[in-house]
Formats: sequence, C-alpha cells, structure tokens
Amino acid sequence: MVKIKGLGDIVELITRYTGIKWVVKKIWDKGCGCDERQEVLNKIVPLKKPDIYIRPPMMPPIPTKKEKK
Repeated sequence: MVKIKGLGDIVELITRYTGIKWVVKKIWDKGCGCDERQEVLNKIVPLKKPDIYIRPPMMPPIPTKKEKK
C-alpha cells in the first residue's frame, strides 16, 4: 500500500496506470527528474486527509540498456 501525500503522488499513480511512466523510463534511461517534481507538487498541493492509502498498479519491469543485451 502506498500513502498518498499530495498532488505529486496522484500524478505519479496516473502516469503509472496509463503506462506513461514506463515509456518515459524506457526512453530516458538516466532519469527525467520525476521524483523531484513529485516532491515539489506534494509540497505545493498537499492532501488535507493524509491517511489515504492505495495499492499501486502492477507494472512490467522497466528494462534498462544493460538488460537489453
């Protein structure tokens, strides 16, 4: 279970459910700065009820360039 703290966590879950996060991680292997943006959005728009938990979706593992060999 994942604790939802703010808007950043909600955006992260949406991108994970739709597969956008998987595609971005596959294209930009070094990182896209998603974690930093998630923390900033959580600080700007926090949830008033901090005790919201959600089960994260199942995702295929993100292949790295090392695993493609």
